Amino acid sequence: MGPAALLAWYELAGVDEAIGESPVNRFARPATPPPPVARVAAGGPQDPAPRPAATAVRAVTPPAALSEEAAARAAASTTLDELREAIATFEGCSLKQ
Repeated sequence: MGPAALLAWYELAGVDEAIGESPVNRFARPATPPPPVARVAAGGPQDPAPRPAATAVRAVTPPAALSEEAAARAAASTTLDELREAIATFEGCSLKQ
């Protein structure tokens, strides 16, 4: 692709501004060396990483039961305010927790 074709393609793509004062050929620049890797001393035993404290496990309600409860709450609502209250008090959505 020549420079004229590239400029035409840029125009079609909506490019309307050049960011730098002069072009930068990123292919000509030397690649930056990878960061140094920390070396682990060979030999003796290492202490295992500490384990996090156990957290309380909550009982999980099957998704089918939750969706049935949500549908029943929505069906029982006769006004928007009742529906809003049913949604606000529904505890079966894991995003809410």
